[in-house]
Amino acid sequence: MLYQIDGAEILIEIASQDDYFFVQLAYLIFTKQLTNFMSEEFMSEFEQNFGEEWTKKYKTIIETRYYGKVYDLISM
Repeated sequence: MLYQIDGAEILIEIASQDDYFFVQLAYLIFTKQLTNFMSEEFMSEFEQNFGEEWTKKYKTIIETRYYGKVYDLISM
């Protein structure tokens, strides 16, 4: 819903400032839960901002400093 209203820019901005939001957003991308909701344009912008190896950043955060829970869209 946020993507449809605000577009990719605000989501990427928040994810770049907040590891917990980055992990949640990356998890949804990584598990392909956003493919029906977000366009290829979003993925392009996400990779431009976080690099092609954004999955490494995700794994590093999870392994070193993330103590929260990630949620599936169905659970939200």
